[in-house]
Amino acid sequence: MHSTQETNITMPSEMERENAIEHWLRTDVAATYDAYKTDPSKAKPLDETWQRLEARMNQIDREKIDEAPQRSNDR
Repeated sequence: MHSTQETNITMPSEMERENAIEHWLRTDVAATYDAYKTDPSKAKPLDETWQRLEARMNQIDREKIDEAPQRSNDR
């Protein structure tokens, strides 16, 4: 009987994005959570939180694009 093993291949650009998100979660998000636990009255409304989350994810994607090597069409 043969067993199958799932293989996950991650492309470098995907890895860069994942690393950026991981860093953001461990720094900014963790600090925000700690601040909330200290004083829940300072929590932001859910709509504002989702807008900020979406904006930050878009920023990470833009930074990834800006850091990508540019291709030249001068051939």
